[in-house]
Amino acid sequence: MCARTMRAKLISGALPALLLAAAPAGAVERQWHAGFGLGAAAMAGARGSSPMAELFGAYGLNDMFDARLELGGSTHDFTQESEPEDRTQVYSALAGLRYNLDVIEWVPHFGIALGYYRFSAGPLPEQRHRNELGFAAQLGLDYLFSREVGAGVELAYHGFLLDPPASLGNTPMVSALISVERRWGW
Repeated sequence: MCARTMRAKLISGALPALLLAAAPAGAVERQWHAGFGLGAAAMAGARGSSPMAELFGAYGLNDMFDARLELGGSTHDFTQESEPEDRTQVYSALAGLRYNLDVIEWVPHFGIALGYYRFSAGPLPEQRHRNELGFAAQLGLDYLFSREVGAGVELAYHGFLLDPPASLGNTPMVSALISVERRWGW
């Protein structure tokens, strides 16, 4: 057998092995996340949109799912136009599950969270109580600068659960956040 034939056989045998070999994925399995987000929230019955802030922590259950805890706060004006402005703070504590579609640096995600919403002293939106059970349906996109640092955007629909099914749609809140997070523990 000539050297040229031998080289061709080695290359043709090694090529499929190289193409089929997979590197380990750099997903979020067993990673911890902690971060914060800033943005805006708009609630039905309030005058305009308002600032919102959020702190969060998460743990990667596997390469697709994160368990997540979030603490959020926003401020809204529910007074009528003829009344003086009186702002009401809305605080939330949510626990949920997030599905990640890990595409190397860009990570689209969606999730659902359940929890507690507290309206501070001040005018309340129509048909709401000071303490509410609620949920958030979330959709977002993260960008991973490295294994340790990420940033993202998220849109969320917040609904309330005390008087379903009507309460799911009356006085919902919609939020948009830009977030930064630190990751560790892979």
